[in-house]
Amino acid sequence: MDNMKLEKDLRKNIREYFKRVQQTMTQQQELKDLLKRISPSLKKKVQSCMFVTALGKNCVILETQRMILSARSAPEEIHPNQSIRAPTIPQENIGAAQRFKNFLPTIVDNLGTELVIPEDIVVNQDNMPKGVDQAMYFISKGTCTVRVQAQSAKEPVTIRQLNENDHFGEIHLLYRCPRSATVVSNNYNTLARLKYDNFKDLSSEFPEYEQALRKHVIQVYGDMKKPEKDVPGVPKTDINKYRKAVDPRIQFIRETIGRVPYLSSIDDEVFFDIMFALTSKNYEKEELVLTEENNAEALLFIDDGILEVYTHFEANEFILERLGRGTALNHRAYFMKDSMYVNIRCTKEAKVLSLPLERMKEIINRWPDKKFSTEMLYFQNRILKQEKKFSLDYIVKVPKNKVPDDVIVRENVLKNMCMNFIIDIRERKKRPKLSDFMAVYKSQKDEPNAKEKFQKKMKMLYTNDLTNEN
Repeated sequence: MDNMKLEKDLRKNIREYFKRVQQTMTQQQELKDLLKRISPSLKKKVQSCMFVTALGKNCVILETQRMILSARSAPEEIHPNQSIRAPTIPQENIGAAQRFKNFLPTIVDNLGTELVIPEDIVVNQDNMPKGVDQAMYFISKGTCTVRVQAQSAKEPVTIRQLNENDHFGEIHLLYRCPRSATVVSNNYNTLARLKYDNFKDLSSEFPEYEQALRKHVIQVYGDMKKPEKDVPGVPKTDINKYRKAVDPRIQFIRETIGRVPYLSSIDDEVFFDIMFALTSKNYEKEELVLTEENNAEALLFIDDGILEVYTHFEANEFILERLGRGTALNHRAYFMKDSMYVNIRCTKEAKVLSLPLERMKEIINRWPDKKFSTEMLYFQNRILKQEKKFSLDYIVKVPKNKVPDDVIVRENVLKNMCMNFIIDIRERKKRPKLSDFMAVYKSQKDEPNAKEKFQKKMKMLYTNDLTNEN
């Protein structure tokens, strides 16, 4: 390094790096060579010996074992309408102690080995895994860093470090969604890999495991309002752990979803169901997101970029609004699958999150006993009974202390009134002229019941116009 004339600090960092990774690099190479040379049965036994200690100290594994021991009968269904099948062996025929004894060996037998090197990306945010990558991981040796990119224009944020006995990747298995964060290896790590198919089989035999995983996700990421200072009765280690786990991405989506009136008070279980049901789509500059020909079939949230709402009238284009990050669109119109009435395009590259009405209905049906479902059905019925046109249907994120809420509401109402006048004029122009209508009648007046038919059509087309004029 002296001959290369590297800076002193850089030389120091390189030496520290070699000291840190040399031992684990040697251990990983020895393990890789060993696993290549031995038989599959011996390989299985080696993996079991390696992973049983790490998994035995994992917090979710310990919680699952506690739940198994404390259960006197079969646990309740852990998640309504879940895809995981029910246990095939009646719980009452297997003692709690025996199930406790079987659980750890069963999960270890379902694991594979994953060897990664420093700075390897094990899971990548927003990536939808396929094949063997549909898995969660346990750290047997080494450490990993968890990073989240809240906005495309900003650098990823490190939210926590994962150590030996920790796990990651469970959110994809639970919600069947793209990866919610990027996990990077810090060293020559040895990971235990639990594939989705094995996870389904394991959860079928031990449903307490999935229940414990969901509980863990909510405990760590659910309540984003973590204590900022010491709280009586709360261990300091827990407070520090939660401080590190605050995820800016989850914070943003919670705040954005919370602007929709019927989603403002949902609990963590419903929130995560909605959040991980969202699909994202990237748009180029000037690309249309929605047009007047589209129907409002999904609830949309602007994740990044700026969208422009505009319409045409008398051959002129009118820009009605510019919507920024955090805006919710179609929160009323999509219940009716109504026409858009306006066009929406990107003023620059943008990312939009979408929740189709069908997926929302699935979530409502999944939680029939929650207040959320009752409020959703009430709001939906109220919207459908109103039979109004929501030509401008969005909730804008407004900077604090900039514009009072009542001013925004009045402005939105006024814009909708103006748009409704424009829509009525458009509909009138689409109707045939009275002279054309009479010409058709004269050409067909000799047909049976022609007079009655044309009178009925005339009333249907022109009665509203005559009423409005009077």
